[in-house]
Amino acid sequence: MSNKQSKEDLLVFMSSLVSRLREEGCYGTAHVYSSTLRCIRRFEGGQRLPFSCINAVGFLYSKVIC
Repeated sequence: MSNKQSKEDLLVFMSSLVSRLREEGCYGTAHVYSSTLRCIRRFEGGQRLPFSCINAVGFLYSKVIC
C-alpha cells in the first residue's frame, strides 16, 4: 500500500491505521477500527471507497433516500 493510495481510499487508509495502532500497542483502538473497517467493507461489497466519493448527499442519493 502506497502512501498515495492511503490518501485516496478510505479502506486502504483504515487498514494502514489499524496496522500502525497494533504496532504501537493500542490494541483496543485497533480492534474498534478493525471492526468498523470490516462493516464498511461488507456494506460496500468490498469495492474501493475513494475519499472523493464520501459525502452525505451523494450517499443519500445513491441509496434513494432523498
